[in-house]
Amino acid sequence: MNKLILVILPLFLSVYTAKSQTSMLFETPVHNIGNVMKSEKPITHVFYFKNIGNRPINILNIVPDCSCLTISYPQTPINTNEVGAITVSYLPYRAGAFEKSFTVTSDGTPKVQTLTLKGFISPNTNPANIFTHKNGRLFFRYKNLNFGSITNQSTVARKFEIYNPNKDDIYFTDRVIKPPHINVYFDSSHIIPAGKIGAIVLTYNPLIKNEVGFFQDEIMMFTADKDSVRMIIAIDIHGEQDSNVPMPTYVSPTTSLKKATLKVSEIRQNLGNIYPDMVVITEFVIYNEGSENLKIDKMEVDDFCEVQDINSWQGTVIPPRQFRIIKVRFKQGKVSGKQVGKVTLYSNDIAMPSQSIEFHANVIDY
Repeated sequence: MNKLILVILPLFLSVYTAKSQTSMLFETPVHNIGNVMKSEKPITHVFYFKNIGNRPINILNIVPDCSCLTISYPQTPINTNEVGAITVSYLPYRAGAFEKSFTVTSDGTPKVQTLTLKGFISPNTNPANIFTHKNGRLFFRYKNLNFGSITNQSTVARKFEIYNPNKDDIYFTDRVIKPPHINVYFDSSHIIPAGKIGAIVLTYNPLIKNEVGFFQDEIMMFTADKDSVRMIIAIDIHGEQDSNVPMPTYVSPTTSLKKATLKVSEIRQNLGNIYPDMVVITEFVIYNEGSENLKIDKMEVDDFCEVQDINSWQGTVIPPRQFRIIKVRFKQGKVSGKQVGKVTLYSNDIAMPSQSIEFHANVIDY
């Protein structure tokens, strides 16, 4: 009789422990958002989950696989039988198929779960439908220029396109009124051509700002257009403190940027899921943050990349406070799986004479 009790008791404790654990049940861990138009307006989806355990659930951490995702989640416990929501926003900035995932860590069961947002981004080719906010005689995609969420790790660059529907070119002067943590870069012409789309590049330095939270800054740019001399542009930023990275010590540009200084808008691009025969063309921005001319000595690409007009880049000079756009075709092979392409720039930047930009993609079968 005593032996029987000893056998049953561990089984009872095991069942009791299993029932006492919490459980997160997601309604749809993978959501296909379908076809959306390429845009600078984020698309948003809510992943709902229910606590089907018998004690509260706490979400401890969420880690996305791409900085292009902005995620919010409950900061307080979700009680038994209650429903929680995780909201994810994605900026559909590049045409083609995409699949973005993030991991949710909790004290529930299982402790780690993966959620996925996927779909297909169709190109939007009519500027009148894309650029809807008028500023002077030019049009932006939206009222404010949105940097999204950034951390305290390093300066962030964003390219913002501008549409000129007029019959004459509009020229930007070098005069810009701005806060010290924001810089404005023009291309070599400073011109938004008539009937064309141009761009400016803005950089945001969180080390100078040295604050976290939601902010809105303003810059004032000046044109040679007598009918619209001054343009005021609002900029939205969500500054986040990366708990894993201490706030670096800011070094004044008077000591660090006296020479030519090559910067890139991003050192890694995630192209998401692509098909073997899909043509994927992307771009990145290089700009000169120094006070002397930046010279591109040469450019090297691997077998997975093809740079548009690569031969013309050798010897290219970028003056201070200006930028160039490099278009890259990602040449995926016929073999499915993860592939990485690389473009390496060599310049007269003494501190960093070579810099590489990587393009990551997952080639999938139909």
